[in-house]
This record gives sequence, C-alpha cells and structure tokens, in this order.
Amino acid sequence: MLRVFIVADDSPLPDLTGGQLAEEVAIVGEAGAVEAAETVFQADVILWQAGRPPDDFRPLLSILLRHAPVLLIGPPAVMAEGLQAGATGVVSDDAEPGRLLAALHAVAAGLRVIDPDAEARAESAEGVWRPEDLTGREREVLQLLAEGLANKQIARRLGISEHTVKFHVAAILGKVGAHTRTEAVTRAARAGLITL
Repeated sequence: MLRVFIVADDSPLPDLTGGQLAEEVAIVGEAGAVEAAETVFQADVILWQAGRPPDDFRPLLSILLRHAPVLLIGPPAVMAEGLQAGATGVVSDDAEPGRLLAALHAVAAGLRVIDPDAEARAESAEGVWRPEDLTGREREVLQLLAEGLANKQIARRLGISEHTVKFHVAAILGKVGAHTRTEAVTRAARAGLITL
C-alpha cells in the first residue's frame, strides 16, 4: 500500500477514496503547506494540491522534499513554478484517477513525472517567446550567463561596461519571461538557443 501525505491549502483535496485509488493508497496525514513543513511524517510520497503558489513556495517545497518526493497538482502557474522549483512530479489538476495513481507510484519509486498535459499547460502559462526576439548581443550575454560568468566578467569578455551588461540581462529576463538568470538560461536551453 502506497503511503501518501496530502498537502492542501486553498484547494479541494483530491478524491483518493474511490476505486483503485482506495485499494492502493493509504492517507497517512493531511495539512496545509506551512504545517506540513513543520511535521515529521512517514510517507512514500507527498501529494501537494496547490491552487496558487504561496509566497514562500520554493522554501516550503525544499523542506517537503527532505521528507519524501513531492507530486504537485495545480493550475498552469503552479505547475510551471513547480517544475522550476524542483518538484519530483507535476500532474494536471484534472488528471483522471488512473493517471494520478500511476504518477504517485512513479514518484514514490524515484522517477521524475511530468504529465504531458501539465507540461503543455505550464509552457503556455509561461508565455510564448521566440529566440529571434533576442538581439545578437543579448544572445552572447545569455551564453556567458549559461557559463556561469558574473556581470563584471561578461563585461570584460565582451569589451562593454558592467552597466551595459546589467541592461542586457534585464532585457533578456523580460523577453523570455524569467525572474532569475538561472530561469532565463533554463528556458533558453529548452528552446535550443544556447548550449550548456
């Protein structure tokens, strides 16, 4: 029997009481995200039903991952945030019971699960950008960001001022819809724009 701890704040709990789910899943506890992060529990997997990412989403997810793998269920914004923050798996909030059960078992077995529907919805939630939106100089700066260079090092390498590098970094973040340099590099790598 798969032991599942459920985390749910402002969303209805997934129904794990019917059919095959009830036969294969044992609920070992339920709590809100903050309370769960402070709880010691024995579970094979944590199922986090999130209606929206809380302000402290990433730190809470990091704490929960110390206890057990986390399968995140939620709307597109939550799925996108979960993928970026390192959730073990993401599944659409309207996933059928069979798909949810398969995802729970896979995550508990140490596999990373990305529901194709969830990935597509997360990508659409991130906004659409095209590699050609970036200028040649922005692409150069982005590649150097991917190599882990700081602004001062990028400025030296390209023969421009550090202020100009900051300007380019800000433009890159805006164009790819990223909040951090790492997120921008990740999105550019997924688009095949840079090599890591």
